[in-house]
Amino acid sequence: MIWQSTTDAAKALKKHPETLRRRIHSHEFTYGIHYRKITSATASRPEYEFNVDAINTLWATPPEKRKPAKIR
Repeated sequence: MIWQSTTDAAKALKKHPETLRRRIHSHEFTYGIHYRKITSATASRPEYEFNVDAINTLWATPPEKRKPAKIR
């Protein structure tokens, strides 16, 4: 599993970085599988790293067959 910065993951996935952040907030991504937070809890703006392989696998699965993301 390779974790990439938001910018690098967005380039690899051909998406805008804000799209990845929105997917976190919409609970499409599961923490620890698709993304992880790399800043402290007190940071003014969180920074994330993304698992591009896991996201590609998720997006290759038809929406009706996807498991709901685990909300932490």
